Amino acid sequence: LPVGPMRSRHRQLPTSQLEIVEESTGLLVRATPPDAGLRSKCVIRPGSYFRLMWDLFSILIVSYEMVTIPVVIAFDVQTSVFLMKLNWFTATFWSVDVCLNFFTGFHKSSTVELRHLQIARRYLKKWFTFDILMLTTDWLSVMATPTEEH
Repeated sequence: LPVGPMRSRHRQLPTSQLEIVEESTGLLVRATPPDAGLRSKCVIRPGSYFRLMWDLFSILIVSYEMVTIPVVIAFDVQTSVFLMKLNWFTATFWSVDVCLNFFTGFHKSSTVELRHLQIARRYLKKWFTFDILMLTTDWLSVMATPTEEH
């Protein structure tokens, strides 16, 4: 059914997946049918506004860490309460990011994949190990850092 500028054609496939061709972009979207309940509503489109803002914020945090980590190591800077809170915040942010990656769809050639099992499999194969190693070192660093009380 046409819905404004985002019209799409879809067909039900026998394997309980839904394929939608968005006429505005021409992309094939593979998704869980809407009647699958909460599971189908928890997927984040890779080009969504939320994901864009999350990724931009990730760039800010990476930039902050690229500056502060070498400075703290090179100059043996005492960690203030403020800096410690920022470290806790960044470690928490990256922990949430790992969880979000299990719910963020991806592009595969001219297809947008929004099925949970395929999203999880791809993330586990590609980035999960690296993310967990980085996250573990981040949390170990947060836990081992003494604070300077003021």
